[in-house]
Amino acid sequence: MTEETLTPQSSRARQTFWGVVLLAVIFLAAAGLSVEAWMQLYAGRSLCSTSACEVVGEFVRIGEAGLVVTGAVFFWLVWAVVFFARRYPQPWLWGSATLLVCGALAFDGGLLGYQFMGLGEQCLLCLAVGLSLGLVTALLARVRGSWLLLFLGLAVWTGGFAANSVLRIDPDSPPVAETAFLESAGDASKAPLRLHLFFSLHCGHCSELAANLAVNQAWQKAYWTLSATDSAERDLRRLAAIQRDGDAASNPFVSILRVESQKEVPKGPVPEAIRRATHKTQVFFRHRRWRGVPVLLAQEGLGKKVVLTGKESIMRYLARQDILTRRIDMHKLRENLPRPPEP
Repeated sequence: MTEETLTPQSSRARQTFWGVVLLAVIFLAAAGLSVEAWMQLYAGRSLCSTSACEVVGEFVRIGEAGLVVTGAVFFWLVWAVVFFARRYPQPWLWGSATLLVCGALAFDGGLLGYQFMGLGEQCLLCLAVGLSLGLVTALLARVRGSWLLLFLGLAVWTGGFAANSVLRIDPDSPPVAETAFLESAGDASKAPLRLHLFFSLHCGHCSELAANLAVNQAWQKAYWTLSATDSAERDLRRLAAIQRDGDAASNPFVSILRVESQKEVPKGPVPEAIRRATHKTQVFFRHRRWRGVPVLLAQEGLGKKVVLTGKESIMRYLARQDILTRRIDMHKLRENLPRPPEP
């Protein structure tokens, strides 16, 4: 039996092959992030099909587009360093590539750790970048002939992920007043009670609550601020229509029901203030870890706040405050509605 030996020529050939693969993977990652950056900055779209990318971008100081641009610049820089390191036998070039990749692994581990455990979101674009970094680390270890480099990279990434998984880092929460798209003072001189209602245009319980408030003029005993959790463009147009409605000042709940029942989406521009308010509402909701609507935040006095979730608990609270003196039975109302004639 003969033992196969690896000649210097074959060893260099294999190193050349893996070096080309390494450059190709870095190039694909850089090109992909460059396309994503162009789409976000100029086309207003994204390669990521999930809303998690947008959610994660809200908690990054430089924004989602800034994070993508930074990632693209990083991969192009690493590609250039590896390109020259393969042509010029300078140890500091390979050392620079190793430092850049290890630093990126620490950053990516920290970002994904906060994303998975802190926000409870899974951004597909961030996952793709993390997998690309892992593949680059493995190929770099193969080219350098040091598997210790691979274990070092895994340790750095795991440390960053674990640190941000165990720490509780709460993002800045906007003031509740900044989440409101509509305010109604009622009889402000006699209204020490401030009520902030979070609702959705697609929530049946919210509609029933609005209907009960619409037929009770006693809602004017409180100072109301209204926030909507909807962010779709058609919903923003409906919110703008509610704000423009002439009855919004005298009874905002009637305006909500009227616009909500319209089949066609109202026309007209959406004020920037409404877009900011709905965005801050979503941030406020995630900060409080609230999952559903309606939610009523009641400020009864200095330092005394009550949070109520669900239609029934809100109605019972409003009844105790003599705001909901008359209640509509929506089930009986639907049963008594005239049915359309059969064809």
